[in-house]
Amino acid sequence: GNIAMGEMTDGTFTYGNTQVTLGSNQYVPYIIGAYPTALPASNLIVSYGLQNATRPRLSSGSDIAAVLNQLDVLLNLGEGTVGVNLRVTLGSQSTGNLTVYNAVAANISRPGLADASSFQLEEGELVAVGSGADSHCDSGCQVVLAGFLSGPNAESMGTSYEIRGAQGSTLAGVALLGQTGSTPVTSTVNEADRLPSIGDDTVYRGIFALDGLGGDLTTEDELTARFDFSNGGLQRSITSDLHYYGRASGEAVPVADSVHHKQTLSWGRWTSTNGSVLNQSPDGLEAMPLLDRSLHYIVGVPAATTAMTAYKDKGLTVSYSLIGGTQTSSLLAVNGSGAAALGAVPKSGTVMIDFMNSTASMALNLISPIVDNSSGSDVLTTTPIVLASNGFSGTLNAGNLNFDSLGVSFAGNACAACSGKAEGFVAGVNADMVGLAYQYTVSGPVGNIAPAPMTGVAGFEKSGSFPTNSL
Repeated sequence: GNIAMGEMTDGTFTYGNTQVTLGSNQYVPYIIGAYPTALPASNLIVSYGLQNATRPRLSSGSDIAAVLNQLDVLLNLGEGTVGVNLRVTLGSQSTGNLTVYNAVAANISRPGLADASSFQLEEGELVAVGSGADSHCDSGCQVVLAGFLSGPNAESMGTSYEIRGAQGSTLAGVALLGQTGSTPVTSTVNEADRLPSIGDDTVYRGIFALDGLGGDLTTEDELTARFDFSNGGLQRSITSDLHYYGRASGEAVPVADSVHHKQTLSWGRWTSTNGSVLNQSPDGLEAMPLLDRSLHYIVGVPAATTAMTAYKDKGLTVSYSLIGGTQTSSLLAVNGSGAAALGAVPKSGTVMIDFMNSTASMALNLISPIVDNSSGSDVLTTTPIVLASNGFSGTLNAGNLNFDSLGVSFAGNACAACSGKAEGFVAGVNADMVGLAYQYTVSGPVGNIAPAPMTGVAGFEKSGSFPTNSL
């Protein structure tokens, strides 16, 4: 077979560089197996069921009978999640000391699962609830469970599990699971638009935009990207220097506003009340609770240098028109009367790049619902918001765009207390698209509402070109 398992007991074995001696009532289970000849297709939900197992053992050495009754694992490779159904019985009904432990969980986030042949669920992600003679797990005990795929086409799975009870006691064992079926994940993404998932090569470029207090824009030049097969949302990206952006473990944080465009750009935003994302910050990698905030992203194929050079040699300025973007999600006071802008949606806009002089201009028009309570009751209206550069004040450097100062206006009136900025990149083998992330905020409190940065991302596609000297 492809997997071997058993228990070590009553003797000495080497663990790493350490020799360990076991007594006759001490057991260490093991399970090993060959690498799979191939991983399942990344658009599948694959199920595994219990075939064989060692006897669950108590760390105390007690000889109470125990049985692993059920262990089902569901790998949703298309969405990067794991589901588990674990059932262990300890003792027996006839002796009056029966306890049943059940651990059930669905949609435990494991971004990039389709790129891996193994996984591990940590404390806090899987909980066993006991019922019966042993009351220690009545309110739940933490479970650690690990699994690896093995055999032709990953037909087998080796697993180990450990139920962690009170005062350091454990109930643990290993098990062999066999593949019981697979079904494809239903997709809502047009395959002609889908940006391919590439989990092992940093071929993409991207920008991440965190809204709310402390939010900012971060451009990454070299990224992997693993997308959900279902709605195309980004699961995770890893940079060439191993910075990580994406869903954290635990709750599978949903992606809103997910779009793929002509296999060149993809954007969306992670958003959740309770979930977390992993976000690279100056202090290192952080598992950051979103708390109703959003982490926006736009990733894509960086423009070919030859295409940008051709525009430069021809002395061209190229215009790009808005094709879509995410909705901002923070609150922002816009005047002293108690009015607050909610999530704004990009409606139109243009980016113009003067490739000959490496400069750029931009104007982005957003529509925002406004809740105004200055009259004592909430009144919902809509207000146009415009972010614009002062002419060609933006810069182009190695395919990246930077607008470090944007004017902000509400309903046609310039906002003196507001500031804005944007970062972007030229995309596509023919330099025919632009990915952009933007941020705008006020400089101090307005009324009773504290300012919070509004961020979003937007995609643009080439709409025309003309000689730069005709401007």
